[in-house]
Amino acid sequence: MGRNVNTEMYGRYQDELRKRLGIAGTKEHMAKAAQTINTTLLSGGGALAQNLSDAFIDLVVDESTLLPAMRLVRVTERSGEMSKLDVSGHITEQATENNTSTETRTHTNTILTYQTVKTRSQFDITMEVAEDNIEGSSGQNTILNALVRHIMNDMETLVIEGDSSVSDTDDKSRLVKANDGLNALLTTANGAHLLSAGAKRISWELLRQMYKALPTRYRRNRQNLRWIMSSNTLLDLLAEPAGRSTNLGDAMWLADAPPAPLGIPILEVPLWPEDLTVTGTASTGTFCVLADPNNFLFVVQRDLTVHTEFNQRYDRTEVTAFMRHDVLVENADAVVKATNIVLDEPVARYAA
Repeated sequence: MGRNVNTEMYGRYQDELRKRLGIAGTKEHMAKAAQTINTTLLSGGGALAQNLSDAFIDLVVDESTLLPAMRLVRVTERSGEMSKLDVSGHITEQATENNTSTETRTHTNTILTYQTVKTRSQFDITMEVAEDNIEGSSGQNTILNALVRHIMNDMETLVIEGDSSVSDTDDKSRLVKANDGLNALLTTANGAHLLSAGAKRISWELLRQMYKALPTRYRRNRQNLRWIMSSNTLLDLLAEPAGRSTNLGDAMWLADAPPAPLGIPILEVPLWPEDLTVTGTASTGTFCVLADPNNFLFVVQRDLTVHTEFNQRYDRTEVTAFMRHDVLVENADAVVKATNIVLDEPVARYAA
């Protein structure tokens, strides 16, 4: 009897998982409860078909804060190159009658190289949870939502804090060592513009200095730019105008709404790190970025597999998802990064 119950609930779980992933199928595909269910039945080779892969990728990205603002690039190869064309300088001059100009210009061709890495997400669901949860049969959908949120959290953390030089073996280190993320990629050596907050909290003056450090060619449309920062960094920034006895301060105090410093909206990313080691011994450090989020590329390879298996001995369903992805900065010259920001360290208002 127990085996029949487990098989029935496992089948319902499989149906729900396939529904969440956009996989159209029948229960015949799930006939054997103890058999590993993989996507070979659906597209061959264990890889999800293109539209199914897109559905899963979209599901992950839609649960994120930063990833939807970035440019999503889907690829089919593990590694490759993407060309970036650019034209710099002035190409227009006075045209003199009967005179041929020899001063011509051409584009520059920069190559972006991606190298996707493979990551594995694992999630176990015991049958006790599936049978006894307070939500009943709808609990499986809640569990799947939790799985997607956890994958989203991990992907966003990797995109921000990824560092292939990490050698520790704790949970977070095993995640971030998979690939280099924005913090590791946005360096002076790679062409980004870096400023130091001097181990002080963020200030409006620091934002002003960041904007001045951005080359003028990238200032033409401020609405495309974003101040990207953590939640508590935003709270520190809000404290400056909200604490002033002015109309703006009163309005911000009452509305509690994020401002748009220098006309540039703020993108608050809750998973943005606030525990970085910065100047001295402070371990409440963070950083802030001024950039067009479309300048950041989240490269996802379509070779994606999702496996579910019911382990009879442990009476649990094991869900495993594999992804291949990479993070790129298309144009580091169009990015300003403020480092050495320490949360709550006093700084004169509106001063660097």
